Order: sequence, then structure tokens, then C-alpha cells
Amino acid sequence: MISRFFNWLRENRQWTIDHRASFEPLQVPNSDGITGFQLLAVERLNQAGVHLDFQPKGKRGLYLQASIPGTEVDVLIYSVGAQVVGEHNYFVGEDGDFRTADELIDKLVASTIEQIRSA
Repeated sequence: MISRFFNWLRENRQWTIDHRASFEPLQVPNSDGITGFQLLAVERLNQAGVHLDFQPKGKRGLYLQASIPGTEVDVLIYSVGAQVVGEHNYFVGEDGDFRTADELIDKLVASTIEQIRSA
């Protein structure tokens, strides 16, 4: 029983180390206020063949917003999170739910492609 607890502690500690190593460098905004996470997410969407017209939005916290053509679905990319929303929340990803930024972005890309295909 104690060994399972220590294994859990070790795994949790490693998750935290991996999480910080992945997300912290991507939280820094550039001179336009866009974070590395936002730039990486748009780049990965483009690499997947998803070319959306992202526009900066927000006054207090800058986020990027784009509509999926032919739908009422929006893709929102926050400083270290993302959403695909419309009539329903198709995807809500916050950094605390993912071990790495790549995992979060992979889910964002997959959800966006799913909404494009269902249009």
C-alpha cells in the first residue's frame, strides 16, 4: 500500500515537472501580446490543413478567435488554453488538464477538424 502511494507521488511529481517544462515557456507574450502557445496552436492547425482567419480579441486577456466557415462554431485560443464552441462546448482545454502543451493542442486540432467535417 505504501509503495503505491510513493509511486503515485513520484508520478504526480513527474507530471508537474513535465507540465511546467512544456507550458511555462509558451506563456510569454510577444510584443503584440500573443503567447507562444497561441502561435504554436495556430501553426499546428495550419500544418493539419486548417486555415482559419484568427483575430485578436479581448481587452484584459488577449485571445484569438476564428469562425469555422459554414458553421456557427468558433475556435478560441487563450494564452494557454483553447475552446471549440458553438451551440455546445465541443472542446474546452485548459493547461491544468494536460501534461503538455502538445497534448492540449492535439485535442484542439482534432476537435476543430471534427467540426469542419461535420459542417
